[in-house]
Amino acid sequence: MIPPPTAAAVATLRLTLTRGVGELIGRRLLDAAGGAEALWRMGPEGWRTISGVGDRLVAALERAAAFDPAPLLARCARAGIGLCAIDDDTYPPQLAACDDAPLLLFYRGNLAALTAPRMVAVVGARRATQEGIAVTRRWSRFWAEAGAVIVSGMAPGIDSAAHHGALKAHAPSVAVLGFGIAAADTPRRRQIEALCDGGGCVVSELPPQTRARAHFFPRRNRIIAGLTPATVVMEAARRSGSLITARRALEYGRELFAVPGSVLGEGHRGCHALIREGAAQLLDAPGQLCDALGWSPADCGPPPTAAPENETEEIVCRLLAREPRHIDALVEESGLTLSCLSPALLALEMRGVIERLPGNRYALTHPD
Repeated sequence: MIPPPTAAAVATLRLTLTRGVGELIGRRLLDAAGGAEALWRMGPEGWRTISGVGDRLVAALERAAAFDPAPLLARCARAGIGLCAIDDDTYPPQLAACDDAPLLLFYRGNLAALTAPRMVAVVGARRATQEGIAVTRRWSRFWAEAGAVIVSGMAPGIDSAAHHGALKAHAPSVAVLGFGIAAADTPRRRQIEALCDGGGCVVSELPPQTRARAHFFPRRNRIIAGLTPATVVMEAARRSGSLITARRALEYGRELFAVPGSVLGEGHRGCHALIREGAAQLLDAPGQLCDALGWSPADCGPPPTAAPENETEEIVCRLLAREPRHIDALVEESGLTLSCLSPALLALEMRGVIERLPGNRYALTHPD
């Protein structure tokens, strides 16, 4: 059950709907007045005493003061959407520390997920490679099993893979949307339901019915970076939108990591540039993030995986320890027939020792 909004949240809602008021002006008004409720009690004469407030802003505030929020609040309540204002005790402190933090968040699910002691943003390309998606799922699961809340944007590609990895670990994740929560299309609604059912949270700074627009997504990225102490760029081309998230993380003084990849295509050139320029730390194993963030080794990593149960399974695991392999390569390198290998692959997959990747390739679920 989503709690009703606080008086401060309702007052802040009016402020966010005031024409010409963004995060910076809004923060200045709130600081000068001592809070959103106090701001509206000041009235026009009081507003004029605030430095930088002229007749145009006073007129906009007067129009906003007459706004009746009841219909919007009723729609939010029916949709299970809550409001969290920057002055509320429940507002995530890491995000509040950013100068351009949203004055108000709309959310569904478990708001406490936004203040978890361990959080990491996982971002990357929408048109990611199959290997990038597989690695993102595996590493996100690793970090989720280490107690971290995964934060991403629920876009296709790397974002969705990050949320999927957390769900596989039966752990919460946080999705930050570039549109209103109630404006999600059918596939996104299913993702939202699954994420919330798993103890996670979906947030947006946009009113619930707001449709997606291109310029909303770069602004969304600052929230992803601001919520967490660290951002990991899993796969990004030179002009990937995830590099906006990376830049924001650096501006906020947060840790930045990038995963290297193939030099033969465009897909990792953004990651390689971040590493080459010294902006991001190179990350080629998930445990390195635990070390960098000071997460104790005992808390990091997955539970022990079931061991191979026969000689064929041992051969498969030994071959996959080096890198993922196509089934044809497993047949050739093991010297075993396909009819002999197939039962072993199925048994290992059923026990969670290996996973099947797109294109008939296999990989260890938790490589050393």
